[in-house]
Amino acid sequence: MDTAQARTFRLQLMALYRRLQSEHVQQLPLGDLRVLGAVDRLTTAAAAPAAGSASPPGPTPSDVAADLHQQRPNIAAAVRRLAADGLLERVPDGTDRRRGRLLLTDLGRDVLHRDRQEREGWLRAAAGQRLSPAEVDTLIAAGELMQRLADTEGTDRTGSAVGKP
Repeated sequence: MDTAQARTFRLQLMALYRRLQSEHVQQLPLGDLRVLGAVDRLTTAAAAPAAGSASPPGPTPSDVAADLHQQRPNIAAAVRRLAADGLLERVPDGTDRRRGRLLLTDLGRDVLHRDRQEREGWLRAAAGQRLSPAEVDTLIAAGELMQRLADTEGTDRTGSAVGKP
């Protein structure tokens, strides 16, 4: 991929990202919704606690901050709002009482699920209206390639891969 292609692709990807963001119709700020999504993703991705472990499965606020590439104080403010709204629960870590773990409440899961359904509904409808079945297949294949790029740990500025392939 040359520089012009990389720029064009980035702009196209960001246009779709902004369009999906515009489908967010709930009252909850998008940043807070991203925190809920990160808690859900990190909880799902975490392995079950080892037998006899007293730690609940949820991520710490620091885990969420790292996942979202945010500063911990910004995440802490969102966690306070989400907990006050009954969307998130802070539970003490079973092994280190100074650390708190985050869990979605039933209401938090419902809000996140509805938002995801709204965005996925728009994407299904737009693809159905604007793309042929063959183009949908191409888009799905491109999504798999984009996931491979997203899973790359990093590259240096010359494009040489660093980390996992």
